[in-house]
Amino acid sequence: MVSLPLQLVVLGAVLGAALAAAALILSLVPLSTLGRGHPVLTRRLVPGPSAHPDLSKTSSRVCSLCSSGPAGEVLSSQKVSFVAFITAMELPVLHQHEEEKFFLNARGQKETLPSIRDSPTKQLSVVVPSYNEEKRLPVMMDEALGYLEERQKQDPTFTYEVIVVDDGSKDQTSKVAFKYCQKYGSDKVRVITLVKNRGKGGAVKMGVFSSRGENILMADADGATKFCDIEKLEKGLNDLQPWPDQMAIACGSRAHLKKDSIAQRSYFRTLLMYGFHFLVWFLCVKGIRDTQCGFKLLTREAASRTFSSLHIERWAFDVELLYIAQFFKIPIAEIAVNWTEIEGSKLVPFWSWLQMGKDLLFIRLRYMTGAWRLEQTRKMN
Repeated sequence: MVSLPLQLVVLGAVLGAALAAAALILSLVPLSTLGRGHPVLTRRLVPGPSAHPDLSKTSSRVCSLCSSGPAGEVLSSQKVSFVAFITAMELPVLHQHEEEKFFLNARGQKETLPSIRDSPTKQLSVVVPSYNEEKRLPVMMDEALGYLEERQKQDPTFTYEVIVVDDGSKDQTSKVAFKYCQKYGSDKVRVITLVKNRGKGGAVKMGVFSSRGENILMADADGATKFCDIEKLEKGLNDLQPWPDQMAIACGSRAHLKKDSIAQRSYFRTLLMYGFHFLVWFLCVKGIRDTQCGFKLLTREAASRTFSSLHIERWAFDVELLYIAQFFKIPIAEIAVNWTEIEGSKLVPFWSWLQMGKDLLFIRLRYMTGAWRLEQTRKMN
C-alpha cells in the first residue's frame, strides 16, 4: 500500500497543477478586454518609447494572431506569456514616499535612513517585517534583543541593529516597536513605518536597503523560529567560504519538521503545502526544500545583489530571491532550525496560495520571455 506521505506528494502535485491552471485563468482575464481598449493594456501598446525594446514588435505579433480568426488562434501559453511580458516592470524600482526616507530617534526627532550602498558599520542587521503585529511582536523582540544584548556583553566587539518595518499596519505596531527604540536607543533599534502596505517582500526590501550590517538577517515578527538559531545560520554561512564576491546565503529550513507538521495540519492545508512545493521545484528553484522559512541570513553583498533585482513584493518573494541567487551562482546553505507554528498568521490558506501560484508562474514566464532580465555584470546597487 502507498504510504501517506507519498499519497500527499502525488495529490499535492496534482493540486499544484490545479493552482497553476487557476493562475493561468486569472492571468487571461484582462486579455479578453484587449480588443475593447483595456486601459492598462492599451496604455502599454501605444506606440512610442517602451520599457521593453521588443515590446511593440511582440505586441503587434500577438494582436495580429488574436484577430486572425480560428485559423490563427493563439495558444493559451502564448497569451499568458504575453500578459506576463507586458505587465512586467523593466527594472525593480524602489518607490519611497518622503516619510519613508526617515526614522525617528529615541527622542522622537527625524533622522535620514542610511543606504545599503554605504560601508557597513554594524556586524549584524536584523530586519523584521511587521503587519498588524502589535500582539505578537513584543514576544519576538524580547527574545531577540535579550539574545543580542547577552551576546554583546560576552563579546563587546559585537555590534547589531534591529530594524522593524511596519508594513502599513492598521494597529499600533509602530508604537509598540518604538518603545524598544526608546529603551535600547535608535542606534540599536529603528522603526520604519511605510505609508501603505507593500507586502512582506516589499517590507523586507525596505529594511535591507536601510541596513548597516555586514550580515543581514530576515526574521519574522511572530518569533516562530528560535532566535538563538542564528548561530546555526552563521556557521552554515562560514562553511560556504570562500564566498564568491563576498556573497553567500544561509536559509533556515523546516523541512526536517515536515512529518510533525503533517500530523498537526489539516489534510487540505497539507495538500496546499505539497502543491506549492511542487510548483516551486517545477518552475523556479531546485535544491532548496524549504524556500518559505522567514529566517534567512545574507552577506551584505548577497543582499544587495539579490534585492536589487527583486520584483515580487508579496508572499512569493522568497522564491524569486533564491531564483536570483541561483542565477548569480551565490552559494546557499539550507540549515535546519527550531520552529513552532504561532497563531495569528496573515496567510489566508487558499487565496494566498493561489496568489503565490500565480506569482510563481509569472516569475518563470517573465524571466523566460525576457521581460525581466538578470545580467552577470549587473552592479550590486
